[in-house]
Amino acid sequence: MSGAGVFRNVTLEPMADVCAHQLTQETQTWLDSLTGMRLFQPLEQIAGSSKSIVWKGRIAGSAQQVVIKRYLEKRLYQAEVEGYLVFRGGPIARILHHDATLHAVVLSHVPGRSAQATRRDLDRIIQAYALMHQAAVSNLTVARASEAFEPDSCCCAKAGSGLERHPVSVGDVKPEHIIISLEGVRIIDLETWSLQRTVWFDVMSAANFILPHMKCAPDLAWIVQRYCHYRGCSIDEYDFRKIHRCYQAVQALSPHRDYVERAIQ
Repeated sequence: MSGAGVFRNVTLEPMADVCAHQLTQETQTWLDSLTGMRLFQPLEQIAGSSKSIVWKGRIAGSAQQVVIKRYLEKRLYQAEVEGYLVFRGGPIARILHHDATLHAVVLSHVPGRSAQATRRDLDRIIQAYALMHQAAVSNLTVARASEAFEPDSCCCAKAGSGLERHPVSVGDVKPEHIIISLEGVRIIDLETWSLQRTVWFDVMSAANFILPHMKCAPDLAWIVQRYCHYRGCSIDEYDFRKIHRCYQAVQALSPHRDYVERAIQ
C-alpha cells in the first residue's frame, strides 16, 4: 500500500454497538464453520472503530489464543494481508486464516507487555524495525527482481546502490502495535505499510512515542547509529539532516489518532 502526498492523521469514530453485535455474531458463526477454528468460548471484543473491529478468542481443543480482525473496507483488508506477506520472516504474528468475502483475518496471539520509556526498550524496538525492513526488502527482491528500486529519500550521495536502501515502512507506529514478548519485540497491525516512505519514519515514530522528550542531537545520533548497526550499514550512507527533518515531521503528528497512508516528503 502506498501513495503520494503528506502522511496525515484522521480521527476514527467508535463503532456503533448494534453494528459491533451483528459483526460479532456473524464472525462467530464463520469461525465455527472452519476446520480447527471453533472457539472455546464466545468472541471477546477488544477494539472497534469506523475502520475495523478486533476480537480475541481461544480455539477449542488446542486452547491456542487468536486475534480476529475484521475490516469494513476491502482495501484495508487487502492492505493488512499484503503487509503480512511483505514483512513475512520479520518479527510479526502469523496469519492463521483469512477470508476476502468477510474481510476477516485470524492471527496468532502475541503475549507480552507494552514498551517502557527506556533506552533499552527503544533499542530493542529499533532492532525490530530494522528486521522488519530487511525482511521486506528480501521478499521484494524476489518478487520484483526485474523492477528498479528507488533509493530511500534519506540516503546521502555516498550511499551504496544496494536494494537494502530501498524505502519501506510499517507506518502506524503506535505503542499498542509494539509488543515486547519473551521472544523479543513483535510488530502488529500492518495495513499502513508503504514502499514510498523512508525507513526512518518507523524509527523516528518509535523514538517519539517511547522517548517523547528527546530533543538533543546526541540522542538522535545514537538512534541512527543503532539502526545502522542492526541493518549492517554505515551511518555515512544516510543524511543526518534529512533524518532530523523526518523526526520533526513525526513530532507534529498526534499520537492519539490513526494514520492515513500517504508518503512523507
